[in-house]
Formats: sequence, C-alpha cells, structure tokens
Amino acid sequence: SCTGYSRSDFIVSANGPVYLETNTLPGLTAASLYPKALKAQGIGFADFLGGQIELGRRRARR
Repeated sequence: SCTGYSRSDFIVSANGPVYLETNTLPGLTAASLYPKALKAQGIGFADFLGGQIELGRRRARR
C-alpha cells in the first residue's frame, strides 16, 4: 500500500482516462512535477514537507 505521498500518471484517450503507473517516490527537486503540482494547488513546499513529517511522527507512535 502507498502511504505518505506518491504521483500517479494518466493519459486521456478518446475513451477516457487511462492509468499508466504510480511513482511511490516522485522527485522533489525544483524541476520535478510534484512541487509544480503542489504550487498549482496553492500548497507551499514547506507546508507539504511539514505535513509529511507530522504524518511520519504519527505513524511512529502507533
């Protein structure tokens, strides 16, 4: 199962969306798609990282 963050890729064909793959460790460099998608959704990179750290802390307490 995927926990944390991932990126799933799709294409849109004449018959609708087609799932291609899930990347369980997408890039986080300035040139990577994930930070660009976060920005497009109005989510700051520092906020994203802070959220991932908090999720990791919660999982570690279980």
